[in-house]
Amino acid sequence: MKNFNDIERALKYIDNNLSEQIGYKRVANVFNFSPYYFHRMFTIITGRTITAYIRDKRIEQACVMLSGTKKAALEICLECGFDAYSSFSRVFKNKYGLSPKEYRKQGYTPVVISIDELIKNFKDNLEGGKLSEQLMKEIEELTKKIGLEPDNAGNFHGRGLAYTNLA
Repeated sequence: MKNFNDIERALKYIDNNLSEQIGYKRVANVFNFSPYYFHRMFTIITGRTITAYIRDKRIEQACVMLSGTKKAALEICLECGFDAYSSFSRVFKNKYGLSPKEYRKQGYTPVVISIDELIKNFKDNLEGGKLSEQLMKEIEELTKKIGLEPDNAGNFHGRGLAYTNLA
């Protein structure tokens, strides 16, 4: 379960740094993961790529601010880590079908899933039988091998294939 705790810490790091320019390589580096391993685990646990997760969390944060503050949409856009209002507005409209200003006018209240709930749901799915004991043993073995031979690409590839079977 160490992997889940590491990813949980990374998720919290991302949530606390949404206003900064962050990507999977930076986060992987902060937590001493290989970028491939981090991207793979992250995608498996969250169901999204890190880029999609960051974008969605920024939009989620913007929804909370649009619903709970009187700040201008441009100010919210910048505080949520977007570089330009046009990209913020486009992403927002693609996700919700309306502009940030229309969202505010409608008086919507966003639904926010906490990191703890996300991790709990994933763990519940594991315990519910979606992951066999054999697969978990294989992943643990390959993780040990990677620790002993960090330059062996075959071990990373094998573990990646094992994670592919998680879905």
